[in-house]
Amino acid sequence: MKLNKVLALALSGVMAVSMLAGCSGNSGNGGQNGEEQVPATGIVAAVNNGQDADNDVKINFTADTTLDSQLTRALAAAGEDATQGDVRSKLVDMITDSIAIDGSTVAAHLNPHTGDIDDNGEQIVGVAVKVCNDNFSETAAQNEVVEYVNGLLNDLRVDRSNNKKVGEEYAAYSYAGNVSMTQVTKLDGTTRYYAAIVITVDCTVETVTV
Repeated sequence: MKLNKVLALALSGVMAVSMLAGCSGNSGNGGQNGEEQVPATGIVAAVNNGQDADNDVKINFTADTTLDSQLTRALAAAGEDATQGDVRSKLVDMITDSIAIDGSTVAAHLNPHTGDIDDNGEQIVGVAVKVCNDNFSETAAQNEVVEYVNGLLNDLRVDRSNNKKVGEEYAAYSYAGNVSMTQVTKLDGTTRYYAAIVITVDCTVETVTV
């Protein structure tokens, strides 16, 4: 009898330790695959940490190996003296159903009115490119990209509910983003940094209820 009790206690102890280990293995990552989340670094961290607090729209940009590859291929296709427009055009050709955006067109393209949104909603993918071509350091180039991204976000809206009355429809937007940056050394030894910024917007038509 005593032996059975000892075995039962030992088994309970093993189960308790296993449960604790399982909990600690998932801490801080939402329980996804038991793997710890890797903090963003480089241009991703710079863009996320550098977003202007005054902007209504904040986007959690993420790294994307597909975008990294597309940017490399776009630069190779556009040539050594590629402009922002050249690279952006190549990327738009590679990214399905995407459109070119810049500081002057971002709001018009990514924040459509209710009449331009399908009944079931609509997704828009905007592609922008920033070039830093003055032999900047990586940190300086990142800062230039952050400033450019803030300019884009400054013109975006969370929705178009202003001045709408109860029962009226308005357009609402939710955002996601990817960013990639790479350095190119030209034949004359000068360097450029190219950054690709992809903003994906889910547009829906909502009704004012209050």
